[in-house]
Amino acid sequence: AQDTAQCFSNFPAEVFNVEEKPPIKLDSDTENFKTVIEESYKTSSVNFGGHYLIVSWGCGISCQSHALVNFKTGQVKAIPFVTSLGLTFQANSNLLILNPDLDHAKQEQKHLKGETEYYIVENDSLVQLSKSKVPKSCL
Repeated sequence: AQDTAQCFSNFPAEVFNVEEKPPIKLDSDTENFKTVIEESYKTSSVNFGGHYLIVSWGCGISCQSHALVNFKTGQVKAIPFVTSLGLTFQANSNLLILNPDLDHAKQEQKHLKGETEYYIVENDSLVQLSKSKVPKSCL
């Protein structure tokens, strides 16, 4: 079983205190999802990587799409993949886990595809960690 608290603490991020939110800047990959992104941005605070908001919406059965909003700049970027079991993340960590606990879920739902993947945020981009760089507490 994962010790997720230990897992996330390996990739710390200082949480930014948002006093005034800048206007959001959508790009061509996110403009079709303007309403869900703007509503989440208005009502939410930092939930990932110290100064980001992850916004998610459904794209079908066992399918979620996501965007990353930078609270310092207002820049919105599409997260360039969809998930079957969502994401796990924390405000005070740079670690993002895609499809957490997928191996266990595949035993119950054979149609699920993909695998659990680990990313960190660097300069508004997600960088995939190799399994060898992921602490054993995360696997």
